[in-house]
Amino acid sequence: MPLVREAAGELAEDGILRITQKDETVSVNAKGPIRLRRGPNFTD
Repeated sequence: MPLVREAAGELAEDGILRITQKDETVSVNAKGPIRLRRGPNFTD
């Protein structure tokens, strides 16, 4: 899953995604499972 986290980190830097754990925004390097949510720059 390191490639997924790497891609998620790049999208999070652009504001397209938010990386969360228990509804708190965390860094891509957080330990344990992460969730990906829409970021402020996400467009449909």
